[in-house]
Amino acid sequence: MENNNIRVLVVDDDLIFGKNFVTILRDKGYSVELAGTGNKAIGMLSAEHFDIILLDIKLPDINGIEVFKKIKDIQPKIGVIVMSAYPFEETVMCTIQKESLVYFCKPFDINAVLDAIKKISG
Repeated sequence: MENNNIRVLVVDDDLIFGKNFVTILRDKGYSVELAGTGNKAIGMLSAEHFDIILLDIKLPDINGIEVFKKIKDIQPKIGVIVMSAYPFEETVMCTIQKESLVYFCKPFDINAVLDAIKKISG
């Protein structure tokens, strides 16, 4: 399968990290967009189809779990990978486990994330 058929949305308020991550994914052949806030991501998902979202939990405007819930209302079949540079709070971890989400703590092994994207995209 060609990676450029897979549309990925990276949601992270750390724009340096986000841009670097977008570059890595594009170099691997994925079609990638970046949103720096949860509300921007929700707007983009309302207007465009994405196959996978890489979602930071700590965002400046809205909690990543709230973004996740809204995303699932908009695009129920989207694959979600959660990431954070901070330890997950208990309520966040409960949601991650309940929804069987893939999650990574930053800094993470980029190859592990790429493997997760491949697995989710089938």
